[in-house]
Amino acid sequence: MAVARTLEQFQARGYTVLTVQSCRRGLPLVPTDATMEATVSISAGQSAGLEHWTRFSPDMAPNCKKLIQRTRFCVSDYVRTFASRLGLELAAYNALDGQRLVPYQCVVARKEWEAVKDRFVEAFLLQKKAYRRANGGSTAPSFHADVQPRVVDVASAEPKSLKKALPSHRVVVRRTFLEVEEDEDEMMVARPVRRPKTTGIVEFAARGYTVLTVQSCRRGLPLVPTDATMEATVSISAGQSAGLEHWTRFSPDMAPNGCGEGTRFCVSDYVRTFASRLGLELAAYNAMDGQRLVPYQCVVARKEWEAVKDRFVEAFLLQKKAYRRANGGSTAPSFHADVQPRVVDVASAEPKSLKKALPSHRVVVRRTFLEVEEDEDEMMVARPVRRPKTTGIVEFAVLAF
Repeated sequence: MAVARTLEQFQARGYTVLTVQSCRRGLPLVPTDATMEATVSISAGQSAGLEHWTRFSPDMAPNCKKLIQRTRFCVSDYVRTFASRLGLELAAYNALDGQRLVPYQCVVARKEWEAVKDRFVEAFLLQKKAYRRANGGSTAPSFHADVQPRVVDVASAEPKSLKKALPSHRVVVRRTFLEVEEDEDEMMVARPVRRPKTTGIVEFAARGYTVLTVQSCRRGLPLVPTDATMEATVSISAGQSAGLEHWTRFSPDMAPNGCGEGTRFCVSDYVRTFASRLGLELAAYNAMDGQRLVPYQCVVARKEWEAVKDRFVEAFLLQKKAYRRANGGSTAPSFHADVQPRVVDVASAEPKSLKKALPSHRVVVRRTFLEVEEDEDEMMVARPVRRPKTTGIVEFAVLAF
């Protein structure tokens, strides 16, 4: 049987190709019936029963989890999830006859597609409105049917590091690392492989994590709820029904096992403290795979976040009211989930004085002098350091004597 590589060949076999692209501001959305799960709500979807929407996550389609980790976003998973939440039956595949499609394409049976396409396309147009509402701007994912298939050439897609590896070594791929095992009868000389940065929201989502951010703290650190009225910085009547009437200013000493940022504001500390004062369990971290996030971002496990986000967001909105009451004006910290991670480049952030310091000597600064300590296993040859001549009143006094 001939391998299908063109749209005409796919259609002759009774299939067609769908594509979802332009997901520039995060993964697309899927409809949800649970208002508590919703990321965004739009009034335009009320008549169609598609008012509430939430961000698509790989854990919504567990049968393709391994594939998503390799290829980032898997459209076949998204199409199946989207259709099932609409109550439609549509099987989507990422390959046909062993020919794997690019990650933003999938193949479906034409008969099934013809039966559901009107409802599917109508819902996807509402998804675009919800996507713009959630992220701002005019950008939204695009959807097309009956498009020309693009097949992945596995040989050309092979990582360059694998192609250049010496034939006498076995290369084992584990997550984002390359570990090279040496043969017993031969020595391998190779340059060390550096850990790649995790800088995409899709990579974080594929690993089961999401990124939170707290910004715009222009009038001091944000607040946390407190039960002690004596400790309260401000009280708001709007929080009485939720048991969040009293609030106090967050301080780094509230999180003793902090992220090590000293007196600077670290969002991972704040999120942990905020959640614990609400009686929620949420572990927040300021780094992932050794890649440290900027101070106003943190990473949390998606499953933990999904379990507590409704209570957390509700409380944070009350925190904004308390913040405005305490400081006056309309400014208050902003909170967002599922945002693009920003990684700190530790090498570029290293102080210049450390980069220029001599590796063989330890420099101690005392007052205005520099004292150089010698290493135990190395002799330092240097010109003696002399004090500058005294040309003032002391010299004249010696001459007079």
